[in-house]
Amino acid sequence: MIVQPGLASVPLHQGHVTLAKIVDAHPKRRHRIIVRLMMGIFTCLAALTLTLVGLARTRTVPQIKLPQQVLPSGLLPSTANCLLPLFHRAVCHVELEGKEVDLTFDTETGRTQRIGISGQDHLLGDLIRAWGTPTGLTRYGYGCSLIVFWGTTAAQVYTCVLHPNSPIAYIEYAVGQQPQSAWQGFSTHN
Repeated sequence: MIVQPGLASVPLHQGHVTLAKIVDAHPKRRHRIIVRLMMGIFTCLAALTLTLVGLARTRTVPQIKLPQQVLPSGLLPSTANCLLPLFHRAVCHVELEGKEVDLTFDTETGRTQRIGISGQDHLLGDLIRAWGTPTGLTRYGYGCSLIVFWGTTAAQVYTCVLHPNSPIAYIEYAVGQQPQSAWQGFSTHN
């Protein structure tokens, strides 16, 4: 008597027919099963990895706004502590909405010319998501001190290689500031 599992036949008179004997009789079938199993495992692991990376990179963009009490070209808050003016400009410090704010006040026009706040809660990628593509860039100190511009708004970054995860040191709003060059995106060389 002969059992036919597929294309090959295994005689029963040789003893017990086991699944291992049948699979050994079909090496091409075994190879296809192993390849399909490995592809399925790889696909599942790849999908899991991409999902976890996506979830890890998703973070809410913190509010990046000036306290409402100070605006560029606005009046000086009454709670501001100012140094004596030099060349018609006074450097002032005020705490608003729990944030330390630095101001440069023009004593001739009576208007705020520059506002600076700490940017330590933000990454460059956060600002790009919140404000869009930067308009320009200025490099100082061998290229490792950078100012990234969005019109009259700028962010101070201390890094030699600029990337979206670069931490922001300082955010500045100023009237009349200009970048040295146009924004050219991220690069790994200077």
